[in-house]
Amino acid sequence: PAQIAGTVKSDEKVDFLFKTCETLYGRPLKHTEQNALITITEHIGLPTEVTLMLVDYCFSINKATPAFLKESAMNWMENGITDLASAERHISMLQSRYSAENSVKSIFDINRALSQKEKDFIDLWYNVWGFSSDMVKLAYDINVNSKGKFSFPYINKILENWHIKGIKTEEQVAEERNTRSSAVESNSSFDADKLDELLLDE
Repeated sequence: PAQIAGTVKSDEKVDFLFKTCETLYGRPLKHTEQNALITITEHIGLPTEVTLMLVDYCFSINKATPAFLKESAMNWMENGITDLASAERHISMLQSRYSAENSVKSIFDINRALSQKEKDFIDLWYNVWGFSSDMVKLAYDINVNSKGKFSFPYINKILENWHIKGIKTEEQVAEERNTRSSAVESNSSFDADKLDELLLDE
C-alpha cells in the first residue's frame, strides 16, 4: 500500500486513473483493485490513458474485477492495442460482439454462458456476413420448425446458404422460396420445404 501511494503521489496520470476509477466504482478503491491498476500500468506496460479506456469498457459490461482487468490488459498488449486509436477500434469491435451475443441469447432463450464455438458462430453471422437480428431469428424459427429444437450448426448452415445467395432480408427469403417452390411444383411433386431440410441435413 505504501508503494502504491508513493506511485500515485508521484505520477499525475496514475493519480487521475485512480480518481476516475473511484468515480466508476462509486467508492475508494480496494487494495486488490489498486494493485491491479499498478500491475497493468507498470508491469504489463499498458499506457495509463489506454488503461482508463479498458476499465471504462469493463464497467460497461459489468466485468470490472481485478482478475478480468489484468487478463484483458495482457490480451491488449499481446495484440498491440497500446494507443488510443487502436483501443477505440478494439472496444468498438468488442461492443459489437457483446451486443450480438446478447441478442442471440435473447432470441434463442439461452440463460447460460456461451461456448467459444457459439461465440465464433455469432461473430461470423453478425460481423462477417452482416446479418441482422431479424434474419438470425428467422433462421432460428426455420430450424425449430423443422427440427423441434435449435442447433447452432444448423442455423449456421441456413445463414451460410443465404450469404452465398446474397440474401439479406426476410422479403428476399420469401421471394427465393416462392421461386424455388414454383420450379419444384412444375417439375415434380417434391415439397420445397422438405428439400430445404434434406439439403441442410446433408
